[in-house]
Amino acid sequence: MNTYGNIFKVTIFGESHSSLMGVVLDGVKGGIRINLDQIKEDLVRRQPQSLGNTLRREKDDFEIISGVLADEQGFLSTGAPITILLKNNNINSKSYEDFKFHYRPSQTDLVAKYRYDSYNDSRGSGIFSARLTALLTISGSIAKMVLDKVIFTSEITELAGIKDSSLFPEKVKEIIDSLDSIGGRIKVTIKNYPIGIGNPYFSKLSAELAHILFSIPAVKGVNFGDILDSSILQGSLFNDLILNAEGKTETNHAGGIVGGISNGNDIVINCLLKPIASIRLPQKTYNDKTKKMETLVIAGRHDSYYIDRARVILENACAIVLLDQLLLTKALK
Repeated sequence: MNTYGNIFKVTIFGESHSSLMGVVLDGVKGGIRINLDQIKEDLVRRQPQSLGNTLRREKDDFEIISGVLADEQGFLSTGAPITILLKNNNINSKSYEDFKFHYRPSQTDLVAKYRYDSYNDSRGSGIFSARLTALLTISGSIAKMVLDKVIFTSEITELAGIKDSSLFPEKVKEIIDSLDSIGGRIKVTIKNYPIGIGNPYFSKLSAELAHILFSIPAVKGVNFGDILDSSILQGSLFNDLILNAEGKTETNHAGGIVGGISNGNDIVINCLLKPIASIRLPQKTYNDKTKKMETLVIAGRHDSYYIDRARVILENACAIVLLDQLLLTKALK
């Protein structure tokens, strides 16, 4: 439930307002150069820095407590599980007390109560919180160190139906002023991933990527290549003509994956991210204490706009899958 992977295994623990969160990474072979600066850079990319981002500013101080040893150039993996702890310092739990009974629309307050028989930690939405994506970010950062020749990039392609990036800042300001929130689409592109990685049917490379991406709280849609472009929904237009024995194709409508196997072209993933549910705009929602629909004004620190922060999370989540699938395919050959 809290572990992903077959050979490269990622186990996360902790909650949004617990003093510590952490991740255990199993399957990193010995001798991998662990670049602490790269982890820090990825965590900075995830931190709130833009207009509309949450006011919860965490330093993201982390400590690697097992699985690495220092040498004259830094740190190397030992082959043992790598355990990393991440501190939560900037916590304000008081504003979440009301949500135990006065449920926020489209939030996890009610379903978590049923799932865990009311024993769940509801502070900051507990284990459901996007705060835990910091652990995915760290894990993917280390996966990238193993996949050293693979390149990950991403771009925001849409905000609330707007595709012209020059209009994004104006739309974000409009949403903030209206006490609302905004979602969008992000395209992730992965270059230099080897051909022939993945499996058919239940463990398709595309299915595994979708699996971990849907684990990210805001992700509501995942597709590969440009299959949703209705103008190419004919075989003669959609087919990617093969140009050489290495699998290079004239087009890349399939997004780099055919039959659940990487085909040597860029892997292209389009992700739809919903608006953040906790908005400052007053909403009527059920109050279990009074047994009535009542107006709820959500206090606390929440993003109105977060899509810029999500890019590194998506990239690094993909890196986790791509490393695990590479190791798994090699093990099955």
